[in-house]
This record gives sequence, structure tokens and C-alpha cells, in this order.
Amino acid sequence: MIDTEKVELVMQSKDHVLEVFVRRKAATTLASPILRLMDGRIEESMNARLEVNLIDRKSGKIIFTDVVRNAGLEVAGKIEEIIIP
Repeated sequence: MIDTEKVELVMQSKDHVLEVFVRRKAATTLASPILRLMDGRIEESMNARLEVNLIDRKSGKIIFTDVVRNAGLEVAGKIEEIIIP
């Protein structure tokens, strides 16, 4: 799920599940390139909260987990192209 306040990604292989949850706080509007000119605008946060979990699919055991503050987050582009319903 991706919206203006959060990004939630879940990826899996035959052995593992990787969960990435990001919640953004305040964002700043920055210039971004469009056709080689810095005419676009994009919102970027430098104080997002990031949580990562790596899970063994067979046992359900959490192999790695961590939470960090002050992560950078930029969500841009055609997000719908990477979402699997």
C-alpha cells in the first residue's frame, strides 16, 4: 500500500518474507527533473520512520527486525506499475 503518509512493501521468495513499512512525517517540496529541466516538484521526507522485518516462511520466525527514525522517503513516478493486487 502506498499513499501520501505511508509505504508498505511485502516481498517474498520461496524461503523468506521481507516486510518494509515506512511512515512519513513532514515532507518538503523539492525541484525535480522533467525533460532535463528542473520544472517538476516532488515531496521528500527526511524524518520518516522505517521498520524492516525478515521472516523465515517455513517456521514463521523473525530472522531480523529493526526500526529507524529519520529515514529519507521519496515516493514518485508511476507507482501503480509496481503494485500487484
